Amino acid sequence: MDKKILIVYNNDNFRNILKTAFKLAYFSVCDTNDCIKGVEIAKENSFNIIITQSYNPEESGFNFISEIKKINNLLPVIILTEIYDKEELFRSLKLGAINYIEKSIPLENLVSYAETIVSISKSKQKKDSEDKRELLKYIDNYKKTLTLNSNEKILSIAPQIVINDLLSMGVLNEQESMQCTILLVEALSNALYHGNLEVESKIRDCSFSSQRDYKKLIEKREKDTKYNTRKIFFESYWDKDIISFTIEDEGSGFNWRKKKKTDLSSGRGFLIIDSFSDDISFNEVGNRIKITRNRKKD
Repeated sequence: MDKKILIVYNNDNFRNILKTAFKLAYFSVCDTNDCIKGVEIAKENSFNIIITQSYNPEESGFNFISEIKKINNLLPVIILTEIYDKEELFRSLKLGAINYIEKSIPLENLVSYAETIVSISKSKQKKDSEDKRELLKYIDNYKKTLTLNSNEKILSIAPQIVINDLLSMGVLNEQESMQCTILLVEALSNALYHGNLEVESKIRDCSFSSQRDYKKLIEKREKDTKYNTRKIFFESYWDKDIISFTIEDEGSGFNWRKKKKTDLSSGRGFLIIDSFSDDISFNEVGNRIKITRNRKKD
């Protein structure tokens, strides 16, 4: 096994459920119910990803992320939470977590998401293409476009295609590639679920039953020709100053002008996108988002 995960969770039953799910996906799993012990394990072993619970910021346990980042600043850490809390999400991202997810997420989705992150992370360990890096000297700008079907598999495949391309050319460093992967998964999820499939987020709350209903509706609409024939148009662009990602679905959009930024930011997905970007804009209809990041100067 070359996919190694550390699970730090104090609920023994749920931790065992996570262990089983990841072992079935051929992860090598190490686990503990104590965050201090988790730090010690991380010091003595090499992992591709860590999944842990959310902590009260006033407790020492919340320093777990900071301690992990001292060991390996590029090690992806995913926070699982009982109930979504905007302030806690913001603190977690600031400390270096790559995502903050409700623990009621279907296990297959969580495993698939972790596999995407690990795949991107492991690809950075491969030798970069010297030809592509040499070509950078002669490129003023670069654009890649994808037309995607309305299927959940695009959430893992499309970001990998684009990010691996940017990595191989040296346009993104390791930390930037991880952040871009996260924001692309969130933006594509919005385009797929809320745009093309028209599944409203209010259907889903933090209960397992509502998550199951949400998942069933997605599966039903992925088979319905009214929805599954719709496409998602995905463009990646960069030049010497910026990197941008434009994602457009064929849904009806939303009236973003009536929503203040604070209203948009109350949603987990949008706050994650906002945290990892320098500018966000929508088209008039609200079915296209453009996410822009400024490139760091060497």
